[in-house]
Amino acid sequence: MLTPTHARLASQLLAAILLLTLFATGCSSLKRYKVLQDCEFAWTGARVEDAGLLETQLAVDLNIHNPNEIDAALDRLDLTLLVDDIVVAEARNEAAFSVAPGGSHAFTVRLNVNHLTSLDALTRLVSGQAREYRVMIKVYIATSWRDMVIDKTLVRESF
Repeated sequence: MLTPTHARLASQLLAAILLLTLFATGCSSLKRYKVLQDCEFAWTGARVEDAGLLETQLAVDLNIHNPNEIDAALDRLDLTLLVDDIVVAEARNEAAFSVAPGGSHAFTVRLNVNHLTSLDALTRLVSGQAREYRVMIKVYIATSWRDMVIDKTLVRESF
């Protein structure tokens, strides 16, 4: 049987171990956040992969360059395509991947553009009135308590 003094010491030791674990996990997550924040994202291309009466599938090519001395690892990526500030399509890439130190990782995200909900943006695109194309990216880093998010915006003047 534990005396009150031993019980207090045991609970203090457990609290100290828990705090050290949270601190170590937090430091690791903050390090991953900083590494991904320093990465350079580039929108390298876009093309129509399939077109139908109601929907068009676009392939958006992206590249991530890691200038850091350690791996840059991300857990999930959300992508939003805008034409002149009008949301045209959204997609999620659930595949986690990492980029080696000094390396690059090219990948493609496929987006389905609904012709009816994107009619205004598509009209601007077809008529040549669109001024700006933007890809907004949310990069997610999973942690033990919640996801950390890094926002990146890539802009082009032509599609």
